[in-house]
Amino acid sequence: MPAVDIFPIELTEREAHRLADLYGVLADLRMVLKICDLILQKIGPKDNLVEVEALQAAALVRYCRTTGGVRTSFSISMDWIERLPSELQQLHNEFHALRDKHIAHSVNDWELNVPVAQYRLNRETNKGEVIMVSVQGHRIVSMHEEAIVHLQRLAGALADMLEGEFQVERDKVLEIAKRIPQDEIERRMGTPPRVPGRGALTEPRPR
Repeated sequence: MPAVDIFPIELTEREAHRLADLYGVLADLRMVLKICDLILQKIGPKDNLVEVEALQAAALVRYCRTTGGVRTSFSISMDWIERLPSELQQLHNEFHALRDKHIAHSVNDWELNVPVAQYRLNRETNKGEVIMVSVQGHRIVSMHEEAIVHLQRLAGALADMLEGEFQVERDKVLEIAKRIPQDEIERRMGTPPRVPGRGALTEPRPR
C-alpha cells in the first residue's frame, strides 16, 4: 500500500475567514458550557467563594467575547439573538450588563466601599471619640445557581444554532479548497504554520 502524507494547507480565501471566526465563536460557547458545569459541581455549603467568583467571571467574559473583537467575518449579532425565545434574549442582555457593569467595570451599586469612622462611646461619662477610620467593602460576589443554569442554557442554544452554520460553511470552504491550483498548493506547503503569541499583545491579529 503506498505511503500517504497529509499536509495542512492554510486557507486565506475570504470564505475561510468566516469559517475561522465561526469556529472561534463556537470554541468560546463550548468553553462557557464547560465552565458552567465546573461551577455547578463546586456550588454548595462548602463552596470556595473566591474560586466560584473567578469561574463565573471567566464564563461571562468568554460568553461576551462571542459578540465582538476582531472576528469581523462572523460574530453573534442581534440577528442571531432575535432567533432565540424571548426569555433567552432577555438573559443575553442581562449577562452582557452583568459583564459590562459589574465584572469588567465597577459601575452599579453591586459593589459598595463605604468609609466609616469607628466611634467609641463611654456610656458612664457619655463622652466619646473617633478611634480609627476604615472602609466597609460590600460586594455581590456570586451569581446564584439558577443564573448559572440560565447561562448554560443560553450558551447551549446558541452553540446548537451555530453548529449547523459551521457545517454548511465548512462544506462550502471544502469545495473552494478543492479548486486551488496545484502550483498554489505547493507554494502554501512551504509556508510555515502560524502560531499564537508572536504579535504584540496590543495589536489586533492579521486576517
